[in-house]
Amino acid sequence: MFSVRKERRDSTEIKRFKDLLFGCGGNIEKLCQEVYEIVICARNREDVLCALTGSSEDENMMLYNEIVECSKKHLQNQGHDATFADERTDILQILLDYVCKKEEEEMDKLKYTAAVNKIIENEHGIELTFDEIGILCVMFEPSKVEQAMLKEVGGKKSKKGKNKLEKTLKAINKDINPTEFVKKALKHLETTRNLKTPNPCVMILHSIYSNMNLRDSDSD
Repeated sequence: MFSVRKERRDSTEIKRFKDLLFGCGGNIEKLCQEVYEIVICARNREDVLCALTGSSEDENMMLYNEIVECSKKHLQNQGHDATFADERTDILQILLDYVCKKEEEEMDKLKYTAAVNKIIENEHGIELTFDEIGILCVMFEPSKVEQAMLKEVGGKKSKKGKNKLEKTLKAINKDINPTEFVKKALKHLETTRNLKTPNPCVMILHSIYSNMNLRDSDSD
């Protein structure tokens, strides 16, 4: 069963991440990989986030601001205009708000199911829309709001013990193969990532979906 691999992060790892975060010098690819490794994959994520700011209030905005600054520096290093204020920043905010558990917005069932079906039905890499990327931001780790929406979509609550991603997909369409979904989502993320760079949210999502492990537990 598919899930995000999680491990405890110690103080040495967190300090290394903070040093990179506040001095990335435009290495956005490295920074996004570290956000995945040290924040997304942290079993003690709340502890990691608190250690970054010394409080539990501003982690999402702090991460957002530093990633945006790193993206601007990346553009400058490439000799481009450092303007970075479009949908790429909007979807980054959605992902970080979700990861930091700051927001659990109501889900639009039609948009959710349409996004999943579009991803699975397209064989070749396509550019994902803002809504479709937003769905991928929350699928790997469904919130209580999302679970309630999926219960309504599927007509019943998925059995406990099923993995989070598989639970999500089966609630929408029991015939969806999770392995095929992840493979196709990766193709679409790669296409989207390469069309307009840098796209930190899509880069982080690509790390998430390309590193999903087979697991027998839904305990995380």
